[in-house]
Formats: sequence, C-alpha cells, structure tokens
Amino acid sequence: MENINRLEVETDALVASQLLSAKIIDNHQSNNLILECRSLMQRFDSITINHIFRKANRCCRRFGK
Repeated sequence: MENINRLEVETDALVASQLLSAKIIDNHQSNNLILECRSLMQRFDSITINHIFRKANRCCRRFGK
C-alpha cells in the first residue's frame, strides 16, 4: 500500500463491519477471515469502516455504471 495511507470502507454488511471493528471476536465461524482482514488493515495509517444502508448502496451502484 505504497500510495494509499488512509482508507474508508463502506459496506451494507452490518455484521461484517461490526466484527472488523470489534476488539475481541469469540470463536466466530469466520474468525480466520476476520483476522486476515485485520492483518491487511494494519498496512494503512488510518482505516475507517462504516455501515451504510442497502438503499444508499444501490444509489452508488447506479452512479458507478
């Protein structure tokens, strides 16, 4: 991540955003995936994970086409 220092992630997956932001994860079925994501997140100086509602996400998809 040579040129990207700060990253803002928006997702409509509430549980995913909560798990990535949580301090401790207790034997969650996706524990390995969460730990891998957290490892990648440490490469950035600053990272923010925001939950957005699915309706807002649909609007973004329309702009992206």
